[in-house]
Amino acid sequence: NLLTTSGAAIGLPRTFSVRTENPPVSDLSWHFLESPTNDLVTGIGFADPTTGYAVTDGGSVYRSTDGGKTFIPRYKDLSTTSLADVRAFGDTVYTVGARNIGSTTHFGLLRSIDAGVTFDLTNETTPLLYRNAMRRAPDGSVVGVAGGLFDKSYVFRYESRTGTLTQSAGIPGGNYLTTGVDISPTTTQNAVATFLGFPFTP
Repeated sequence: NLLTTSGAAIGLPRTFSVRTENPPVSDLSWHFLESPTNDLVTGIGFADPTTGYAVTDGGSVYRSTDGGKTFIPRYKDLSTTSLADVRAFGDTVYTVGARNIGSTTHFGLLRSIDAGVTFDLTNETTPLLYRNAMRRAPDGSVVGVAGGLFDKSYVFRYESRTGTLTQSAGIPGGNYLTTGVDISPTTTQNAVATFLGFPFTP
């Protein structure tokens, strides 16, 4: 019902479709690839469309350079276990898990700066961390959140610029299991954590 300034009806708009780039996923079907391991795969993350990493509960890391068609062994240390939720940024790779040092087990965030060849336990925590979400911040640093469980659920904020892992406030106590964490793309505004309530056995 729009009219021109002289009162005439405007003609129908001309519409057309144009594709600026191909969609990131064009084949919406799924099929099994041959797994590089019989161990439980607990996380996968890609730094770019071709280079990605898979981690296992047994502490192994596998790397793909062909978009996930094949994965080759990259890291294995018998003292490292419970790896989960791997995130990659170029040659820097983050994952959460556990490392045995002597007779004690240490939990926390592990980082590799050599494309998954070696990992250091950069930040140690009391709870076992098994959820991890990281993003590249506008200043080029990496910011993320990690979650896990000990006597209750825990969530931490990580900042690579300062190397700190800060415990979050407001996390429910009691019978809650951390089931997921994520951080907003801006890395400065919002983060989300999800929990599952469950009864403890007597």
